[in-house]
Amino acid sequence: MRVSDPLFNLQELDIRVDDMRARALLMATQKRDLLALIAELESAAKTAEDNKKAAQVIAHKHETEIQNLETKIQSFGDKMLRVTSPKQIQALESEKLAAEEKLASTEESLLETYGQVEECDKKLDELRKNVDSSKERLTTLKQDSTREIMEIKEKIGRELSQRQELVSQVDASLLKMYTALRAEFRGPVVFAVDEDGCQGCGETLSGSSFLRLRNPDRKPFACDNCGRLLVFSGRIE
Repeated sequence: MRVSDPLFNLQELDIRVDDMRARALLMATQKRDLLALIAELESAAKTAEDNKKAAQVIAHKHETEIQNLETKIQSFGDKMLRVTSPKQIQALESEKLAAEEKLASTEESLLETYGQVEECDKKLDELRKNVDSSKERLTTLKQDSTREIMEIKEKIGRELSQRQELVSQVDASLLKMYTALRAEFRGPVVFAVDEDGCQGCGETLSGSSFLRLRNPDRKPFACDNCGRLLVFSGRIE
């Protein structure tokens, strides 16, 4: 049925254009997602760097405190030699014991802080590698997508030029229905029918509808169930 050929060709062209536009959109989305990932990784790296610096400050405080405590503990020997009162000796021993306990606690805290610095270093190293890797991927994607998008634009331009010719061959009322259906449905909206069912929704056509569809003098018409356009593609006897 020749009158239906331009409509099918128009639909095939529109689907090709849709696919190319979807491909261009996908590449743009990939670039956007990579940029967002890089920003997230860099933010995480900055946080890890800040945490490392904070841990280093704490470690320095612990180191200073340990030095002071060690000096204080060493001084108890001289103090012991200068006192004779049992009460004073007991007080010095208690003070020394407290300093030694504080020293042990501070040394433990220092080791924990060293561990935190080490963990921050490991995390920073991993994050920086991921940032570098993501930036390399982004550079490659930009190069590839720039070239491909230019090709897509050229192809779409050629397709749209052909589209104008096809549109001029389609009945105005049929084109209006086709345009409205494309806005409503995703995918094909024009289906060839050579038996007795709509390939869009699977609904079985009534006998009168099928006879109407097979009439060479009739235009394609909408499925009573889903509204998609139906065109008879079988032999008309």
